[in-house]
Amino acid sequence: MPSRPSRFTDRLEALAKRAVSGDPSPAVKKGDGGYADCVIVVIHGLHEYLDLTYRRLLDILHEMPGIVEKISLKTSELPYITTVCVRK
Repeated sequence: MPSRPSRFTDRLEALAKRAVSGDPSPAVKKGDGGYADCVIVVIHGLHEYLDLTYRRLLDILHEMPGIVEKISLKTSELPYITTVCVRK
């Protein structure tokens, strides 16, 4: 049975993909493409849900590859804290 954060991430990712306008983008594009809007929305949602600082959330996500895979990333592809905060 999936954990509560896992189920929450599934729901949040589905909602984020529907809420973001335009064609679905890849989760991350190297170079100028950056991160898809839905990825940033999911990270912000997890920040609120888990009630963690962004720095602590990203540290924890590095240890939770199953959650990170749900947003089509690898732990090595997680954004830096500055990217997340600027996109807020």
